Amino acid sequence: MAIWSRVLHENEVMQLYRRGANRIKYQVRSCGSANCTDDPNGGNWKGPDGTKNTYYSELQNTSSYDKINNIPTGTVNIGLPEFNFTNFTSPQPANNRYVQYKAIFESDDTSTKCNYGASNTFCSPELKSVSLKSDNYYNSAPHAITKTGIQYYNLSSALETLSSNGCSSGVVYNLGYGNTYDVATWYYYTGGNWTTAGSDATTANTIAEFNDNSAIALTQFSNFPGRSKKVFLKAFLRSSGSTTCELNSFKLDGEK
Repeated sequence: MAIWSRVLHENEVMQLYRRGANRIKYQVRSCGSANCTDDPNGGNWKGPDGTKNTYYSELQNTSSYDKINNIPTGTVNIGLPEFNFTNFTSPQPANNRYVQYKAIFESDDTSTKCNYGASNTFCSPELKSVSLKSDNYYNSAPHAITKTGIQYYNLSSALETLSSNGCSSGVVYNLGYGNTYDVATWYYYTGGNWTTAGSDATTANTIAEFNDNSAIALTQFSNFPGRSKKVFLKAFLRSSGSTTCELNSFKLDGEK
C-alpha cells in the first residue's frame, strides 16, 4: 500500500501499476569457455543468494543488502538498477574467464493498450541496454598468435607498442619457427640459446630480453636451418589481475 499527498491522475495510476506488473529479472553465471559449453545444463546460473532459485531485479537497487537473510535494506537508490556482486552472497559469480547474464521478462498485465510504434498490443517489459563492468582482469596470461608468418633472412631487433592503458606486468613472447602457425615449434631465449618453450608465460621473453641480447639472440634465431620456413609470434598478456594488459603492435626488424 502507498499513501500519496495528492490525487493521482488515472494515467499515473496505470503507470504505477505497469511499473510493478512488468518486471525484468536477471541471473548470472561464469564459464571456462566462451559459449559456456562447460555448463550445458545451466547449473551455474545464480541470483543474489548465490543459487539459481533467486533473481536480481529492481528490488535489489537499494543502498545496502542483508547477506544473511537475503533481503534488500536501506533506502531505494535513485537511478537505474546497478548490482555490485560484492554486496551479495558469495560467489557472485565464481571466478572464471567468461561471464554471461540472463534476462527474464515477466508481465501480469493482460491489457492490449500499449503502443510501441505500430499499433496497440500487449504490454511488456522493455530493456534497452545492459552493461557489465569489472575491476578484475583475467590474470592467467592468455596468449595471441600471429597466423601469418614472415619469411626472413635475419632478425636484428624487436619493438612492441602497448596501448595507452599499458601492461603493468608486461607482455612476454615466444618466437615460432615453421611453415604454418599451427605446426610451428615455439622457442624462447635462455642461457645463451634458443630453447623449446612450454605452453605458458614462464618460458617466454620480455621485449627487453630480446633486445638486450639482440646481437646474439635474434642473430642466432636467424641461423636456424631451412630459411624457407617462417617466423611467428606468440604474445602472452600478463595482467596483474587489477590492471589491464593491452598490446597494440609488435615489430621485428631484419632482412627478408
